[in-house]
Amino acid sequence: MIISQKAMLTVLTSALATTASLAVNVPVKAQDIVNSRQEASPEILAQFPAVEVRKTPDAFVSPIRGAVDMTLVNGTPSVVSFMIPNTGRYVALQPEEEFSLMGLDLPAQVGFRQLDGGLTRAAVVSAQSNQDMVTVEFLPADSILTQMGSIVVSESGSVYLD
Repeated sequence: MIISQKAMLTVLTSALATTASLAVNVPVKAQDIVNSRQEASPEILAQFPAVEVRKTPDAFVSPIRGAVDMTLVNGTPSVVSFMIPNTGRYVALQPEEEFSLMGLDLPAQVGFRQLDGGLTRAAVVSAQSNQDMVTVEFLPADSILTQMGSIVVSESGSVYLD
């Protein structure tokens, strides 16, 4: 049986909505994992350390008044979707298209994925520690091991690709 992507998305959305309504019956420890990072217990946070603890920075920029400018470039043959931090707004970036986030308040995290389900990674194209600008390009990932899903910029200007 062949199912269209739209039909599959509808089925998955319904399944997620049903799962979310069942969350009331989840044991306390598992419920902590379901909650956001801010609400999770210290024990749970210790099991899932922040990117700043797990990795060394991929680049450095100099924030100006607690903000940086970030340009995202889609170097994949597919549409890449990302969420603009602190807005809840998603942007669909077409192949070879770019999008600039000006005055991005720090700390910031930009989650991204290919809409067709393809594997994606990110690479810093340009960043200088004496400037407040970073350019990141989305590229096809070779395997699940190189797959990424977020760009994190700390308050100090450290850029992490995760």
